[in-house]
Amino acid sequence: MKYIIQFSILLCMGACCSCGQTIVGSTITTNTTFIRFDPNPALLDEISHLAPKAQSEYLVFQIKTNIQGDNLEINWRKATAIRLLARSSVSNKVEILIDNISFMDEKHRNFPAYYAFQEIGESAVAPLLEFAISSTDYPAVEGAGGTIRAILGPQKYQELLDANKERMSVPTLQLLSTTIE
Repeated sequence: MKYIIQFSILLCMGACCSCGQTIVGSTITTNTTFIRFDPNPALLDEISHLAPKAQSEYLVFQIKTNIQGDNLEINWRKATAIRLLARSSVSNKVEILIDNISFMDEKHRNFPAYYAFQEIGESAVAPLLEFAISSTDYPAVEGAGGTIRAILGPQKYQELLDANKERMSVPTLQLLSTTIE
């Protein structure tokens, strides 16, 4: 089953979306694969009727208003919105994703912001690094490190750590260094 979304996103749907299908947009072509991600069909249907700018605004609204309570449907909607935000035109999407870095997708048991950051790519590295340096939420710091490493690759990641180690607390440096192994 496939959905075409107004801002030109094609998502492969399924219980495990590891087909490697290329996602094609009007300005984006990527080979990013989402691991165990099936988007919320109700949210996809809602945004498919909106203009591209309105879709982006609606995704931000979903992220900001859906809290991570016990309602799995609301949680799934927010997780879908977080993943789709990476491909939207929202100018402050990295900041919104950092605010939601610890949000857990209860359906897929993962953190959708990490996948969104990977889709954004290298422009997300500097804000993620600043978050890691300034945060005491060590599980999120470790996740940010793993995400940066996935974006840059092991060698560039090590170079980034070496260049910034004087700015990091000992626990942060230890966490980010263990991400390398």
